[in-house]
Amino acid sequence: MASSITIDLDDATEALLNKVLSSSSVSASQLVREALLDRLEEIEDAPIVTGLAEESVVPISNAEVMRRLRLDH
Repeated sequence: MASSITIDLDDATEALLNKVLSSSSVSASQLVREALLDRLEEIEDAPIVTGLAEESVVPISNAEVMRRLRLDH
């Protein structure tokens, strides 16, 4: 089921949107839908990324990377 929303844009944002749309083949709806989905996915992934950033990492040398990938021949 599709839903509709209404958003208020300031003049600068509306001008930028119109500029982008004038040189694009996508509709305003498609552009906003894709942008919203991208942002929602970023918000959803934020706790995972934060958790990864807090993990301790032991650095390894380039030689060790090559050995682990079996590229040290």
